Amino acid sequence: MKVLIASRPREERAEEDQRRFADLASELAKGEVEATVASIFEYDQFLTVLDQEKPDIVFPAIYFVKQPGGEKINIAKVLDERRIPYIGSDARTLELVLVKSALKQLWQQIKFLHQNFVLFAKMKPCKKKSISCSRQPNFH
Repeated sequence: MKVLIASRPREERAEEDQRRFADLASELAKGEVEATVASIFEYDQFLTVLDQEKPDIVFPAIYFVKQPGGEKINIAKVLDERRIPYIGSDARTLELVLVKSALKQLWQQIKFLHQNFVLFAKMKPCKKKSISCSRQPNFH
């Protein structure tokens, strides 16, 4: 079995992240699993790595990749579209967990009791320091 460990080392702890995933690959090798660690920063790069490595399964240690325009795309969605199995939550679940507005919109649809909210396309800094923009009450 061939596993791709897709990661993006965090700048402040790149060495630690790289060592951690290399250790994971070494442990998998003990079970005769071929594991490759790839540092993924952009969408096109991710597609290239998938095409080159042809993994049987992907362990995504990242949630999003950046598209050429700078917009983020859910990595599970990319893997679903390419029908590549992966370890972790599906694309819809990740979206709900990582994008609060998506979860709150779902709550509205199913009439789940929750605090009202306002979805901002782009947030501008609040002038009042006592209340954050995302927590200001939604008065109608």
